[in-house]
Amino acid sequence: MTVDRARLVRRPITPADAPALAELLNAIEVVDVFGEYYSTEDAADQINAPLLDLADSWGPRNT
Repeated sequence: MTVDRARLVRRPITPADAPALAELLNAIEVVDVFGEYYSTEDAADQINAPLLDLADSWGPRNT
């Protein structure tokens, strides 16, 4: 995946980011080989965790 860094904007992560989060976590898994692969639903569960403060979480976004 190639990203134009000049177009990245910081903003709080939202439940709509679950597919991108799953893709990122699975790309990390290819290198780390821990045996954990994430579905979009798994990523959504992570984002929707009751102890996660989305207002204090930041992720990149293409504009």
